Amino acid sequence: MIEELLESLKRTLREFKDEHPPRPEERPAEKPFRAPDAIEAKPEQRKLSDADWAQESNPEAKRLGTDPAKDRFIAREAITGRRLEDKLGEKLTRDSTGDFEWYVDRDRNRTYYDAMGNFDPKFYDSAAFKDSIDSHLLKKDAVTVIDMTGFSETQTAEISEYIRRLPREAQRRIIKLGF
Repeated sequence: MIEELLESLKRTLREFKDEHPPRPEERPAEKPFRAPDAIEAKPEQRKLSDADWAQESNPEAKRLGTDPAKDRFIAREAITGRRLEDKLGEKLTRDSTGDFEWYVDRDRNRTYYDAMGNFDPKFYDSAAFKDSIDSHLLKKDAVTVIDMTGFSETQTAEISEYIRRLPREAQRRIIKLGF
């Protein structure tokens, strides 16, 4: 009886922690997440299709796609991470807090990247996508990465126009992929 009660309390606590992450001031000091078997991508890995490359068994995909806050691999984040690394020409590190996807340390400055998009375009909803851009831009400490690879010209043109109408400060904090 007591064991069942303890197990029930443990489950409830885990569910509560999943739904209520700690506030920034309650978080422990950040330790960069690095997959223990992270290695440089081999040239032949860059020739694979996104779906073939983004397997958890691929150390580079695992490094970019494993969310340490959720302790799970997210293939679409690995794919966007690879595209962003290609665009920046820099290696990304996963953010261990779960507030952002990745960061890059340059000298003494850390730049955070918060990704959105990279989903099946048939589920695209213009208003919801624009709202998501706005909510991502509320995170003043991060660059918003919008991955529209595979979306139609009409969809990407609509979002390009929306971004063009944003204040310049907001535009400077956006990286577009697949436009």
